[in-house]
Amino acid sequence: MDNVSFDFVDLFADYDEFKGYGAALHGLVQSLMLTSHLLFVGFSLRDFDFRELASQVRTVRRSREEADSGPLAHAGTALALQSDSIDSDAWSEEIRTVVMTGDSEVKRAARTLEIFLDRLAWSAMQGGELAAEYLLDPSYREGASGEDLALSAALEKFLNELPDDARQSAGWPRVAQTLTALGRPTAM
Repeated sequence: MDNVSFDFVDLFADYDEFKGYGAALHGLVQSLMLTSHLLFVGFSLRDFDFRELASQVRTVRRSREEADSGPLAHAGTALALQSDSIDSDAWSEEIRTVVMTGDSEVKRAARTLEIFLDRLAWSAMQGGELAAEYLLDPSYREGASGEDLALSAALEKFLNELPDDARQSAGWPRVAQTLTALGRPTAM
């Protein structure tokens, strides 16, 4: 019995610790909801703490809408397996809900979600301004494609054969900035 009460005390200690970290985490989520578009996956949006922080975000966003004289884009998108798995009515102004399938079969919806997330990750890797930021970072060589390895090797060869006076060119800072953006620790 002592063991059970000990675990019970630990449970409350963990909860108090979570509450301490929770304020910082809530602040982070609120900041992201105000400045970015968040993607919620596997989260019902029914959590009391989340409702509270989202309500505060909604208040700030409404004041911005009034000042800007127009509606703001959604703060996030929630992916749901089924239409009844997310309480979207309360958040429809702030968070768009995308249901994976109209089908009632959870396995099919889960597979659709898995395919969608794979496609999303692939798309993020293929396009966008950050798609190649790992290209020259040695930490990512193990998972690089053959094409990425070939390009990385060619760029490294270019840098190794680059005459010192070429680094004095007015164009060099731009080239160095590009190489740094591609993950090279020091391009100078």
